Amino acid sequence: MPTYSDEGIVLRRIDYGEADRILTVLTLEHGKIGVIARGVRKSQSRLASRTDLFTRSRMQLARGAASSMCSPRRRRSRQPRCAVTHGVQPAPRCVPS
Repeated sequence: MPTYSDEGIVLRRIDYGEADRILTVLTLEHGKIGVIARGVRKSQSRLASRTDLFTRSRMQLARGAASSMCSPRRRRSRQPRCAVTHGVQPAPRCVPS
């Protein structure tokens, strides 16, 4: 099974089964890809925090033989949510007079 590394942002996640998640990831070199992250919903999983929405991370992926889905082998977080929240102003608060 060939593996490759790429950097990407998690755009969508869907819970699948008891412990898996299907992710849609926008990567630099391979564009938008589907990823099956196996076991990330288990309580001991180290990859769980890296499957949050809009998290930017470096991933090592393995392409499956029978499908176009990839599965992550290793992830390393890189500045989660910084690109999304930069320049966003907070909403004004309503204070009763």
